[in-house]
Amino acid sequence: MQEITVNLTAPILLTRHLLPNLAPDAHIVMVGSVLGYTPKRVSAVYSASKAGLRLFAAALRLQYPSLYIQDVMVPVLDTPMTAHRKGAKASAATAARAILTGMQQRKPQIWVGQTKVIRWLLRLAPTLAAKIIAK
Repeated sequence: MQEITVNLTAPILLTRHLLPNLAPDAHIVMVGSVLGYTPKRVSAVYSASKAGLRLFAAALRLQYPSLYIQDVMVPVLDTPMTAHRKGAKASAATAARAILTGMQQRKPQIWVGQTKVIRWLLRLAPTLAAKIIAK
């Protein structure tokens, strides 16, 4: 259950402690995942934690309309944690640039790299998106 603590409980607690000290137009950025929209077969707890984080960000937007609450969907990033994984990976620098651009544009959701394709698939063909991601 460490995934719940790291991915959901910690951001909620940190946000709760920071809120009283934030400027009215501050940004809060939640790093989510497309697995918060549709789960992967081997990542039930991770997917649930990211879905919870996505809904927490949406609720914060309602509670604090003067703040910029942003939910970021990052692709698999090229980090030591993902060194064993095959396939395309985005660099952390590319993700950081996309996040900063999204913050400047004040977008409530920031879709980075190949997650943009999944965003459209989730809208146009959600069953197909779920099958692709579930593997």
